[in-house]
Amino acid sequence: MLGAMRRHSKSFLIYLLFAMIIIVFVFTFNTGGSQDGGCTPPEDPIYARVGSHDVTADGLVMAMQLLPTYLGRPGGMTFALAAGIDPSQLFRQNIEELTPEQADGLMKLVEAIYLASDEAIRLGFSVDDKELAEALYPASFYEEEEVTGEDGLPTNKKVFKEKDFDRWVKYGLNSSPQNYEKFTTSILLAFKLQNFMNGVVKVEPAEAELSARVRGTKVDLSYVEFRPDFFEKLASVDEEEVAKFLVTKEDLVKSYYDSHPAEYHSEASYMVAGIYTAGKTPDPKAAPDAEVVLPTPEEMAAAKARIDIIRTRLDGKQELFPGGKLPLPEGAPADDAALAIPEDKLEQFKEVAKRESEDAQTKERSGLFMGWKSVAEMGQEPFGAGVAAALSGAAKDSLVGPVETPTGYWLLFVRDLQPAKDVTYDDAKLDIAGTLVKKDAAPEAVKAQAEKFRKAVVESEDKDIAATIESFKEGLKEKVGEDDLSVLLLQERKTGKFHLATPGFAIPGIGPYEELFDAAFSLPVGAGLDKVWVHPTTNRAFVIKVIEKEDAPEKIDADELAAERESLILTRQIPFLEAWLKSLRETALQKGEIERTEDFTAYLAYLQTRIQEAEEAAVKQALKDAAKAPAPIEINL
Repeated sequence: MLGAMRRHSKSFLIYLLFAMIIIVFVFTFNTGGSQDGGCTPPEDPIYARVGSHDVTADGLVMAMQLLPTYLGRPGGMTFALAAGIDPSQLFRQNIEELTPEQADGLMKLVEAIYLASDEAIRLGFSVDDKELAEALYPASFYEEEEVTGEDGLPTNKKVFKEKDFDRWVKYGLNSSPQNYEKFTTSILLAFKLQNFMNGVVKVEPAEAELSARVRGTKVDLSYVEFRPDFFEKLASVDEEEVAKFLVTKEDLVKSYYDSHPAEYHSEASYMVAGIYTAGKTPDPKAAPDAEVVLPTPEEMAAAKARIDIIRTRLDGKQELFPGGKLPLPEGAPADDAALAIPEDKLEQFKEVAKRESEDAQTKERSGLFMGWKSVAEMGQEPFGAGVAAALSGAAKDSLVGPVETPTGYWLLFVRDLQPAKDVTYDDAKLDIAGTLVKKDAAPEAVKAQAEKFRKAVVESEDKDIAATIESFKEGLKEKVGEDDLSVLLLQERKTGKFHLATPGFAIPGIGPYEELFDAAFSLPVGAGLDKVWVHPTTNRAFVIKVIEKEDAPEKIDADELAAERESLILTRQIPFLEAWLKSLRETALQKGEIERTEDFTAYLAYLQTRIQEAEEAAVKQALKDAAKAPAPIEINL
């Protein structure tokens, strides 16, 4: 159109007008030079930037879905391990099922791929059309179709299922064809350069045979771990000892008080869930900066009536759901377990919130708000100034509200609360001295508890760790409390078979411990209960028993030697590639070419909250199960 205007008009003003329109368009929709191209929609936040590449939330989903295939190819696992990632822990069907550590690892892997691909381009590597096509279009999207051949006879022809492929890219990968192609190209380039560098690593046959024999020598341990931080309460101290510590080391006491302000000075804070009823249904098509239209008195009255009914149901004065069962999505199969209304009040609140809350964000999170909030923070949006009065005197696991806001009403569930604290140093110093004395005495307390347990195992009929531990834990409950972590986490574990060549003398589940590592391979099966093993740096105490041993075979066949040679090559490639990737990353960081955004930080915090909630639920369930268990045999501690 601009060309036609130029041909039919001599007006400078029209040229100027269209030039301004083009400039506005470019500045409004330009991606800032990102290689990934296209406009990033507001609902797809950018989590990181690597050079010219933007890593969005959807981009992380695409990486999580695509990378297992590539990491399963020759050299793929090497690349991941060299980047410091355990790929077996990264990939889930839902990105919200990752732990913060897994999400961080996935991001590091994506960053490493982009850094390596950019370096490959700089060094002259490229991906031709055939290679790219083979990678882009999986064989699963081709189907055999019978057609008539040139000779007039029926024959089979592979036909590409384009619609299925487009749906997979859009809904399976949360991507577009352009972004899918660009990310795939980056993966191919990164692995091309890696394979080129892997060629310098060599292993001689004699090395492979010796390594196979060392790896064939294996041992498996059963063990119980006693940690100092879980047994401070059992440390033996007296008032005179605490008073002496306060006099002689008051500088440490004062330093502890000053460095732990949250323990002694804090506002009342709450962790809540919420259900909202809106006076006016928000317009999804309204601009983000559009003026908010407040509800009429009649609309607010209707919202109040809806929230009052919800509260009545949650208070148990009416059925929570019709028929006393959870409503299932339309078309879902009826399942008695899925239909059962949970007994826990918070779980009931969440079930109502995810179905009936009129606030989109809390509805998606089953009403849950993440993190602790002070009264002042609670008084801001969305709850408003009225929430402070509503929370006054609230108890844990109680309903609060309805709380009126200018646009609707909130009903809150107090998941947890921390009362306001303002403890002076003079009031706190004796308790702090006692805490520090117990910390100093904890290693001996741990060793003493481990020794009592070891003797109990030795004196048992079958020297069975598992049979002894439950009775031992019952004795601990009386001293430290029913739900103390020292009781809940005290359990028998097994290392699984580990071999003589395990790097760093690291024992699975225990970690690097050279003295115990050497002993494990020298002790016979059934031995190890003659002493408590105390780690020299962590003071963690272990009661162990050798439960299985395996010696290397006299003769190693050719296939095993070949596999061992490949394994050795892999282990040598990893540190080589690790140093290379580390260098690339450090250079990029120095140049400011790697940046993670606040959106990614918020995403990690959200994942951590989900884990904490799951752990809290697991502990509650463990306590319920323990209460139903038969009475154990008592052991005097």
